[in-house]
Amino acid sequence: MSSVVTPQRRPLQVVLSLAPLATFALLLVYPLYTMHRGPDAPAHPGCAFRALTAHPCPFCGFNRAMVHTYSGDPWGGFPYQPLAVVLLAFVGYLAWRGVRALQRGSVLGLGRWETRVFVAITALSWIAKLLAGPDYY
Repeated sequence: MSSVVTPQRRPLQVVLSLAPLATFALLLVYPLYTMHRGPDAPAHPGCAFRALTAHPCPFCGFNRAMVHTYSGDPWGGFPYQPLAVVLLAFVGYLAWRGVRALQRGSVLGLGRWETRVFVAITALSWIAKLLAGPDYY
């Protein structure tokens, strides 16, 4: 019989382990919610980082890229967020790890290689976004 951690026993452990799952679900569902506006419509409510700095954050354009992908045109979303599908797959992997950690009664922790992969995805995405120019912010 597997031991499942209940929120009453260890709430922080449950939150830390399920946070990637909630993020993954949001990244999957929100583009579906906004698809009716078309793939080139700006995301709502907008990016706070961009509003403060006038530069795109590393994740700007993710929603529009996923709308293109869901519409059957993944290359159409490439300029908006070049690594959207890779980022979604990585967050999905972390969600799976979080659920497994919860099932084992431990806390999800990122290993050295996972941290490096996340930093590399973020850096490459941001560089590509800046090189694509303001038409794709």
